[in-house]
Amino acid sequence: MTKLSRDEQQRRWEAFRARPGNSTCAECAASDTTWAVLDYGILICIHCAGAHRALGSHISKVRSTELDDFDESLFLWFESLGNAKHNQRWEAELPATIRRPPDNPQDCPECVRRWWLREKYDEMRFLAGSEHAAMCGAGHANPSPSPSPSPSPSLNPSPDPKRKQVRRGPRTHEHARLAGQAGLGATQLQATVLRARERRPPLLPR
Repeated sequence: MTKLSRDEQQRRWEAFRARPGNSTCAECAASDTTWAVLDYGILICIHCAGAHRALGSHISKVRSTELDDFDESLFLWFESLGNAKHNQRWEAELPATIRRPPDNPQDCPECVRRWWLREKYDEMRFLAGSEHAAMCGAGHANPSPSPSPSPSPSLNPSPDPKRKQVRRGPRTHEHARLAGQAGLGATQLQATVLRARERRPPLLPR
């Protein structure tokens, strides 16, 4: 691991940004490229950096090119990739009906950026089909689920035939939230819901 001086790091970043595609954000094409994604060897803007971090460090690790230190091995990794080469792979099958996030933060809410990155990296929607299958088989990011001999109880367990199933609509979810705040049990909650359906007064004082 070869340590580089701050001046040498900035010189390497300037040379890296001079390459085609690296002068703008790899996600939204903003002119700010002061953040680097270690996993993919790309430069992004500060707004997309926050959205990348929201994916979790198991998918994307982000560092500042101005505040963090990078050694020789990391620069070699970035120089082998770059924004243009990266997007040729990760957006190989981007549908014509889907647009990349705009570079203006006022025109692009945070939820739009997060949706884009989740589809692109976690779900791998835009990878070529053969590569998508290969990466899923290797357990990258979000592999296809495989049968498990002992499934988690939270993964859609078989319903108990002796237990009455209660359909929860939007109002019932709100009742459950209020009941939880008031400390009501399941039986009291069901009775409250039934009374609310017969007459429409407020269930609980706000």
